[in-house]
Amino acid sequence: MKNFNWLTPLLFLSLPLHAEQKNLTLNTCYDQALKTDETLRRLQENIVQANQRARAALGGALPFLSWNWQGTRQDEGHLPDSAGGFLEKSQVESKISLDQSLFSGLREFSARAGFKREEARNALILTRAKGDLFDRVAQAFYDVVSLESARFNTDTVLELTESRVKEIQSFLKLGKAKDSELYSAQSAVASVKAERVKLLGNIRAAREELSYQIGLPVDDRLLVLSTNPLVNNSLDVFLRQSHHRSDLNAQREEVAAQRLRIRYEKGAYWPNARLLGNYYTQRPKAMDSVDWDLMLMLNVPFYQGGAVSARVREAESLLRQSEDEYVRLERRIHADVRKAYAQWRASDEESQAREEATQAARLSYEAQTKEYRLGLVTNLDVLQALRTFYQEKRAWDDALIETQRKYVSLLIVTEAQP
Repeated sequence: MKNFNWLTPLLFLSLPLHAEQKNLTLNTCYDQALKTDETLRRLQENIVQANQRARAALGGALPFLSWNWQGTRQDEGHLPDSAGGFLEKSQVESKISLDQSLFSGLREFSARAGFKREEARNALILTRAKGDLFDRVAQAFYDVVSLESARFNTDTVLELTESRVKEIQSFLKLGKAKDSELYSAQSAVASVKAERVKLLGNIRAAREELSYQIGLPVDDRLLVLSTNPLVNNSLDVFLRQSHHRSDLNAQREEVAAQRLRIRYEKGAYWPNARLLGNYYTQRPKAMDSVDWDLMLMLNVPFYQGGAVSARVREAESLLRQSEDEYVRLERRIHADVRKAYAQWRASDEESQAREEATQAARLSYEAQTKEYRLGLVTNLDVLQALRTFYQEKRAWDDALIETQRKYVSLLIVTEAQP
């Protein structure tokens, strides 16, 4: 019977089948997804838009310079005699105008600061979106790895079961086996083949999902698991790291932006002053000797129908909502970290227990195979031992893969460095 190294879990996933194929790791899949994900590009544009809104807000505090031209033609036959030469049939006025805001409650600067906060918030949201993308890619990646691991174990069981059929056929010729034993072994072979067909279908579906997530056909390219050791930090360490998660920082920026909005709205209570200046390059003859004029405008609001106070109260309400959202998000993150940590630790402990069970199942299968040749057990006992061994080995591989999957999820939820 052929010897299989059952107790080298998952290493087959890193062995290249074809030299021309390029292996895929989780990181290479993620790098590819970063290049093709449309959501990230849309969020990047949000940063650009907030930056331009900040520039536009500051424009209100800068001078406006313009050139104005106006031409008028009128019927001078009906002009009163008292108008004399002051009213001409054709009049042209050309001037360069300067409009400078002197004070408007500092609203432009409040608006600019608020939009800069929005820009920082959008950048942090983009960072978090990259983490969410990594999570989706990781789930799709490990789904394929888990199914490929199951296929490898199934192929190995199929070979072992087929070798059982050949051995029973040789024993049958010698009169050392019964027909029922051969039929049982052949039934087991057919069952394993059916399971393999189902697995192949699931693998194709899982690879399609991974291809969609990274925007690149995966086909039959090999997936390689990371060999980096898992950092065994305590729960407190992960909780401290999660306090600086990008979406939590983004909500802090949102709270700051809402405070600036209150300051912006309150600016409407203040008086505003502006300076208007004109330099004339062409005027009607009656005003031709006046080359320029300057006007200072001051507006002191006393009552505005309650519109400003309503906007201030609205901004204060939005601030309270934003602060409540920050508290809720912080609680949600801490709960997610505790949950992810518990799942990772449980999966790690399960993999250790599954290793012991697999070792015991292997010894049982090897012992039953020897005892069958001595006539001490039936073929059904051997097939059952093989099935148990296969189930424990598959459960062990699944636990090992799940440990890596849960560890990656923990890193994502905390935004911690591996």
